[in-house]
Amino acid sequence: FPPLAGSDHVTGDPGTLVRIIMNGMSGPVEVKGYTYNGVMPPWGAALKDDEIAALATYIRSSWGNQASAISAEDVAKVRAATKDRKQPWTAEELKKDENKGIPSAD
Repeated sequence: FPPLAGSDHVTGDPGTLVRIIMNGMSGPVEVKGYTYNGVMPPWGAALKDDEIAALATYIRSSWGNQASAISAEDVAKVRAATKDRKQPWTAEELKKDENKGIPSAD
């Protein structure tokens, strides 16, 4: 499985990590020059927004990572924006601009 330390999926756009935790991820992903091909199970149905925020914040600030915290409000925005999604994300989908970031409250 890909490392969490120094991964762009972890330390980059905060919405990316939230999406991965909520819906999972499958297929090939390149991290630090290596390609991994596995499955991350979805946790969105089992975890509340504050739990996902705490987990994401922990991952983003552990193992040498120094990324910003993620709030429960941020998670709620992503959850609302992706509520119809049933399948895991792919690395390619997460790279697309329309799937990045924390959605606005509009």
